[in-house]
Amino acid sequence: MKSILILALIISSFSQGWAQMLMHYTSEKYDYSVRLPEDWRRNDELKGDNLAMVVVSPENGSLSFAFYSMKDVNSEEFIENYQKSLEKQLPMIQVHEKGNFKSRDDQATYLVIDFEKDGKKKREKVCFYPRKKEMAVVTASDNKETFHQMTPVLDDVFASFTFETKQEVVDPE
Repeated sequence: MKSILILALIISSFSQGWAQMLMHYTSEKYDYSVRLPEDWRRNDELKGDNLAMVVVSPENGSLSFAFYSMKDVNSEEFIENYQKSLEKQLPMIQVHEKGNFKSRDDQATYLVIDFEKDGKKKREKVCFYPRKKEMAVVTASDNKETFHQMTPVLDDVFASFTFETKQEVVDPE
């Protein structure tokens, strides 16, 4: 009986811990909100034309947020073109999985890709969130062997993404 009680307390601690680890983040500049792990930190050294933010986990996994114009294409064409661009940049890329999921705003599409970079096997989950003539692309990246460890928290992060900006923590950039 004692071991069952201890196990129940451990399971309860883990499930409460995940919920407590996420904080609301809002960017008024890019008009989006998301729940992020509290112990992940912004990396403002990385810059790009479409890059809004990069956060890095204590274990060096990363999550990037980028926004692209979709002037003359629909969301399916954008995702297809994005995938082709990845295939050109990373010749050894393999699409591990592709599908749809429910985000806070609507349906979102994802790709899970495997590739090799700098002699290391990497895995990324790329999520696409369409909004009118714009596409938000949120990418989680880590070593292939350890990517699965981020999956529970990433599922919450990806599902929490929204183009609403009424959240608790505001980034004034």
